[in-house]
Amino acid sequence: MTLLKKRCVFGAKTETTPGTKQTLLAADAAFNVYDLEIIPDIKLDERPAQGSFGTQKSTPGGRKAKATFKVDCAFDGLVIPTWANILFPACALIKTGNVYSPKTQTPDTAGAVVKTLTIGKWTDGKFSSIFGAMGTFKWGLPTGEISVLEFEFEGIYDGEVDAAMPAPTYPNEPKLRAAGGPTTYDAVGLCMESMNFDIGNSIYLKQCSTTDQGYDMAIVSDRKAKITGNPESKLVAQQPRMGLFLAGTEKVLRYVIPAPGYVSGTGAKSIEILANQAQIAANKEGDRNGVAIDDLTWQLNQSLSTPDSDFTITFNI
Repeated sequence: MTLLKKRCVFGAKTETTPGTKQTLLAADAAFNVYDLEIIPDIKLDERPAQGSFGTQKSTPGGRKAKATFKVDCAFDGLVIPTWANILFPACALIKTGNVYSPKTQTPDTAGAVVKTLTIGKWTDGKFSSIFGAMGTFKWGLPTGEISVLEFEFEGIYDGEVDAAMPAPTYPNEPKLRAAGGPTTYDAVGLCMESMNFDIGNSIYLKQCSTTDQGYDMAIVSDRKAKITGNPESKLVAQQPRMGLFLAGTEKVLRYVIPAPGYVSGTGAKSIEILANQAQIAANKEGDRNGVAIDDLTWQLNQSLSTPDSDFTITFNI
């Protein structure tokens, strides 16, 4: 039987107990996901043959894997979408009201806390999965085009089985174009060709001798968030970017994507990325078809008095 790669369905479910796999049903596959891969990373411990060239039977080691996929930034302006509610807490973001903010915490069980996921992939009747998974993401914001989040999760590999393809009801929220909203640094407007937000999580899959797989769950062990962008250059009087870089100054960086059909602005139906202590970490002159630009990298710092204040992601409803 030939399996068709295009007949691929993604599923993800928050684990009730971190590191304990969940059964994935059709309701857990209500995502629009692209370029999905579950890639095992299992070392084969080779042993040399005795008395001759070659090898003896080898033994597979600890069972871990990565899941990588892309999700369109979809939002109808009415409710927080499922992709955010399920995926963000497993990237060490917690929700307070309509606001997601980073959290330095290992996975827990109850309340607004960091979570782990069971993630599965059905490919034309074959099912593979990982569990105890946590991840990181990069958020691409190409001006005028659909905004896309690229996720990478690491977890415990649970092998492959034959399984019937689920028939989920896919969400139909509109896909957001990266255009039409305020983009500012220190309240000065930025005219950019693209921006990229990297949450910068470091994922560590914890080794544990009491489990068959050799691991018990993943954790986020560090975070270094940054944003890159290429705004048109400004006169020093308008914004002294090199001066800000040399002084190590922190300023507010804001990016807003309005939901389709809504006027942009503070409080409008939109998604807002906000970094209150954004510091220019790199500033290089560039050229965009004869227009002078600055290739900038912002380091998203936390407030000295407030841990986990690097940034917020707000769904304005």
